[in-house]
Amino acid sequence: MAYLVDPDGRLIYLSGLHTIGRLPQGMDTIISQPEISRYHAAIEWSGNVWWVKDLSMNGTWVNGR
Repeated sequence: MAYLVDPDGRLIYLSGLHTIGRLPQGMDTIISQPEISRYHAAIEWSGNVWWVKDLSMNGTWVNGR
């Protein structure tokens, strides 16, 4: 099982397709900040590796890149 750690140290467990965004309906993780798009990103398990897909108009950063 995979997880993310939020800035407060809480664990966010990931499903096989985990969506992140500002939209209250349909997102697995909601981030209510203006720089986050309604549909911001998806994290998906391919069976071998995790992929991050940018769904936003703002760009998505992973580890500062």
